[in-house]
Amino acid sequence: MNKAGTYLKNIREEKGYSLSEVSKATKISPTVLRALEEGSFENIDQVYLKSFVKMYCRFLEVKWEGFLKEYPLNPLEPKHTAKQAVIQKEKKEQIKSAAKKTFSFSEILVKHKKIILTILSAVALILFLMVTIRGCRAILKNLPKKQHSNLAQSKKKTPSPAATAPKPRQSLKPPQPKEEVTAKPLKSSPETTSTGSSATQPKESKPKEITVAISAHEDSFLKIKVDGQALYQGMLRKGKAESWRAKEKIELSVGNAGGIVLEANGKMFSPLGRRGQSIKNIVITSEGLKIL
Repeated sequence: MNKAGTYLKNIREEKGYSLSEVSKATKISPTVLRALEEGSFENIDQVYLKSFVKMYCRFLEVKWEGFLKEYPLNPLEPKHTAKQAVIQKEKKEQIKSAAKKTFSFSEILVKHKKIILTILSAVALILFLMVTIRGCRAILKNLPKKQHSNLAQSKKKTPSPAATAPKPRQSLKPPQPKEEVTAKPLKSSPETTSTGSSATQPKESKPKEITVAISAHEDSFLKIKVDGQALYQGMLRKGKAESWRAKEKIELSVGNAGGIVLEANGKMFSPLGRRGQSIKNIVITSEGLKIL
């Protein structure tokens, strides 16, 4: 295989290719290409060796069949099989040693069977006693609590004599006639009466309408609630704008606080947060904007 490697190296140098160029074209690492040219195949897997050589020949425009006739790849197989045989021997020796260890452990169990059984029975007895002691303690603790609760319930059920005693009847006296007080009307000019009547009548104030407009200069996720009802939930794309109106409040959640421009009740707000920052529970009312 040394001759095959030198043959491929000579063709590569004649055509003016470097190892890095061949590696980029064939996707074979430069270390593998160098090993193919030098004929050192110890670190190359024999399964992929033939495919590497075939790809290299195809890149150099060398006929694959003619190359195999002159430089056969069969001599590499015995080395590979020898390595496999060594590995199989090592595995067999490991299995034998493991079997010896298990056999020795079983012998120990047979010899000291009585001692092991006595130890296990003692441990089981100790565990049983611990469980029974804990159960008895729990029962004794719960007994006074149950008695106390029963006494409290019996006290609640028996009514007190003060509660059962009938209330004394109140003596009903006839209502005394009240003295009638006649108020004299004040003389006033027609102008004062008209102004007074107008002053007492409350003015009908129309509730202010809440308006919100959002324009996105970056993609941002929005969630809008108008007077408690969810009206919008989705991605507001770059360059798009949306607006909403409410009577009481508008609740807003933003996924990209730095990517939107907010206008509430005719006022422009600076960016609510950083780029990519998510802010929840933004409440807009007639009084202004709050973040809860």
